[in-house]
Amino acid sequence: MRFSELLSLGLDDLDLAVERAIVRGSKPGRDRVVFLAPSLVEARHRYLDKRPKLPDEECVFLLHQRSPTPRTIQRR
Repeated sequence: MRFSELLSLGLDDLDLAVERAIVRGSKPGRDRVVFLAPSLVEARHRYLDKRPKLPDEECVFLLHQRSPTPRTIQRR
């Protein structure tokens, strides 16, 4: 999964029950499925339990209660 795809991953793109994520609009313009390792699924559950519940924010990863840009992450 590309870095920009990871940052744009939405909550509805995760299917932790079957350990996969759907990457929307990847390079050829189609969606693709990425399978997740069990350890990653467990870590993702822990993260989502602590993630702030914001009604207008659908991105999985938040920084200061909004979706971070790739440049913000690179600077950190």
